[in-house]
Amino acid sequence: MRLVSTAPSNTEIVRSLGMEDQLVGTTVLSPLDTAKVGGWTSVDCNAVEGLEPDLVLACDRLQDDAVEELRKREVDVLHLTPRTLEDVLGSFLELGSCLGVPWKAESLVSRFRRTLDGVDIDGRVYCEEWTDPPM
Repeated sequence: MRLVSTAPSNTEIVRSLGMEDQLVGTTVLSPLDTAKVGGWTSVDCNAVEGLEPDLVLACDRLQDDAVEELRKREVDVLHLTPRTLEDVLGSFLELGSCLGVPWKAESLVSRFRRTLDGVDIDGRVYCEEWTDPPM
């Protein structure tokens, strides 16, 4: 399967699932030796389409416009938009299912849960990923 990841988070999930060799395109933020298809918020739809992917992996509402454009071009897109930790785990499972390795995704979820169980958090946690707009 030919995959293009337009978000670093999806690239890392694919790598964690052992499917890195199927990535033919990633963002400029990725250290992988693949074709680059722009940045997280500046996806080059022509570059994506030119790679003839079987599936494009998008993430976040910041990529809504690119996802809409790619779908108009009849490119298959899996657009994951997790908002909570449980949503992130669901993303692992959904992506693993799409890639035909649901057992690897279940293992990744288990490892993630074990890591979370080892973290002692008292109260709320604030994490700022980006400053403009604040996320």
